Amino acid sequence: MGHEALIDRRIIGFIFAGGVATLFNYGTFLSLLQVLGSPLLASALGYCAGIGISFLINRLFVFRASKRASFFRYSLSYMLALLFQLALLLLFISLGLSPQAGNAVAIAIVVVLNFFLVRRIVFS
Repeated sequence: MGHEALIDRRIIGFIFAGGVATLFNYGTFLSLLQVLGSPLLASALGYCAGIGISFLINRLFVFRASKRASFFRYSLSYMLALLFQLALLLLFISLGLSPQAGNAVAIAIVVVLNFFLVRRIVFS
């Protein structure tokens, strides 16, 4: 398999892992919201659960990395990605885009950048 095909397969797998993690995140949020009654706490715990699921899928199936892949680095990359996404959102809104369009563009940019960050720093 050529280098470009491998990157394409990994990007698709990375996006799939993100989708599964998002569904798990939201399901956890809905469940914990009923139990805890706190939307912020339920959301934070759901986000953390999503990161955990995403890490496992990416480590085992997308990047096929050894057990030495760092969950701490993975989590840190997602926190940095979130901050960058928020900064882009603010920038796009200040340039006149609607919040919905600005966030969609910011997410698309951050997914690609985060893929390369995770590939380089976590699963190298």
